[in-house]
Amino acid sequence: MGIADDMKKLGEDIAASYDMRVKALEELVKDTHKMLKGFQNEHKEMAANLRRGLEQGESDRLNAFKSMMAEIQEGVKEIENTTRKLMGDIQARQKERNAEVADLLEAFKTERENMAANWQALTATMVERRGIKSISGE
Repeated sequence: MGIADDMKKLGEDIAASYDMRVKALEELVKDTHKMLKGFQNEHKEMAANLRRGLEQGESDRLNAFKSMMAEIQEGVKEIENTTRKLMGDIQARQKERNAEVADLLEAFKTERENMAANWQALTATMVERRGIKSISGE
């Protein structure tokens, strides 16, 4: 009965070995599922972190843009105010120049009239002294 016992023992060893391989495979499947679940969780966490980072970056960019636009608008207002003041100064100075030119023209007119009157008086005096009846010689 030695061979029958050996065959029986070999069959039991094969069955035990098979059970061990099935359990090992079940553990391997379980570990693989855990690993895949871990990968999935890590992927979800990484996606959430990226989303938060992108949202924060977008928010920061929009805030920076708003701030920049506010500074630009302040600069534009300042330029407008400076331009208005400059235009007011230019217009005021132009009015002063117009008044100065009008005064100069008036002074020139008065001088010309005085010079013409002096010239007529001098001419009349010369005509009288020389006995000329008219300047044109008639």
